[in-house]
Amino acid sequence: MTQLAVQEGKDPAPLYVNAFTDVRQTLMALAINYQNGMKNSVVQDPKHEKCGGNIRIIDIYKIDDKTPLLLLLYQSVTAANPTPGIRWIQEICSRQAKHVMPNINASVLEQKLMLTILDMNSKRLSPDTVFVDRMESEKDFKLSFLLPIGPLTFEDIGKLNLNTGCVVCGGDTASRCSQCQSVSYCGKECQRADWPSHKGMCRSLKDGTWHTIPMTTMMPGTTPGMVGTTFNRRDFGQSVPEAKVLDDTIPPQNVHGDKLFLIKMQTNRRPGEGHALIYDRQRSFTTYFRESRAPAVFKKFKEEIEGPRGGHFGGGMFKMYRWAKWIGDWELSVCLDKEPQADIIW
Repeated sequence: MTQLAVQEGKDPAPLYVNAFTDVRQTLMALAINYQNGMKNSVVQDPKHEKCGGNIRIIDIYKIDDKTPLLLLLYQSVTAANPTPGIRWIQEICSRQAKHVMPNINASVLEQKLMLTILDMNSKRLSPDTVFVDRMESEKDFKLSFLLPIGPLTFEDIGKLNLNTGCVVCGGDTASRCSQCQSVSYCGKECQRADWPSHKGMCRSLKDGTWHTIPMTTMMPGTTPGMVGTTFNRRDFGQSVPEAKVLDDTIPPQNVHGDKLFLIKMQTNRRPGEGHALIYDRQRSFTTYFRESRAPAVFKKFKEEIEGPRGGHFGGGMFKMYRWAKWIGDWELSVCLDKEPQADIIW
């Protein structure tokens, strides 16, 4: 798709930066392949090492003048068990005079998002009303569809993060990781396949101490009805986040469901009531942990932020990254004493 954008004189969107943008480009690639007479595609990570998926487009239907619907069969393929995917490719090649199989590169995160969407859409189709002539190797493929994906709001992201099924294939879940209880799987095969990417988070959570933090959208010195916004040094030269009327009666948005996510906590040593600024990578929420709400817990976190496991100092503030999860409209449970082992891209 990058090459197509260049040909049309447009600036191509960078790949593997935003999974939602990547899914939109993959959807375009599937449509172009179909238009060129190639209904079958293999989706793999760029290095062809971790996981992938096989897709066969059955047909394209017109919803209206601007909205096509791609009816398709799909299968998730893991590195631990690539045999079903290989059998499908072999059967496709045996039926074609030219052994051409388009390959679409997609990051692991993009593939998980794509599987989530496909799994959600598959539940809207009834096998009794849609007949598909399947090949022998497609008996376990799922029937689903794709529609054009527009820009997503945080509410949309939140819906995608709820009840997404197995973290690898999107299927019905049967168990959670026994060590951290943070991810769900349909079975041992998918759990083994996900271990290389999950182990960093899992090990950083094992035997951690969790504390409940009461949240507020009001920092010390502000009152309801005031207008304000938050921004950092990276926002200079760009559009400043929209200012909003401060209201401590409307809970922050939860786009993460019951899943774990990384937060950044920041404190300073200015006079007055102590507080910590807390937000996630998407900036889906910006809240404060005020010392007056839970003095003993605040003291522990302040010592941790300014200690050897925190200590990221910059811009006059101490910072640290920790795993957290929502446990109420105004409460976060945060792992205090374990540094995330995953790569932190903020």
